[in-house]
Amino acid sequence: MNNRCPALFVSLLKEKAKQYEGTVHEVDTVSFKASQYDHISDTYTKSRLSQRWKTIGPYQVQWDLYSAYLLMNSHKTRKQAERTRCEEGFEAFMKMHDETIKRMKERGMSRKGCFGF
Repeated sequence: MNNRCPALFVSLLKEKAKQYEGTVHEVDTVSFKASQYDHISDTYTKSRLSQRWKTIGPYQVQWDLYSAYLLMNSHKTRKQAERTRCEEGFEAFMKMHDETIKRMKERGMSRKGCFGF
């Protein structure tokens, strides 16, 4: 999204959530640091913006998908990931992650700016 009207997107998302009796949870991106966190080592490491893949333990994970996974497993304060929840669902996430990446490559779907291919 970057500079492509993120406030409009959030507004539309909140409208849709309300329409379908859902909720939108906002996180404190400054303290959360989803792009820097590794739930396996419980550490934060800055990465270059051009680096689209991360090493998490023995796994190679696409940066944006992993950040979304961490956000999905956020602590109730929305200021950090809930490490225990991340650990519990990580194998299932990795299975879906790997299947999705494989399917995208097989179909020739390219999202270079996001996925690096």
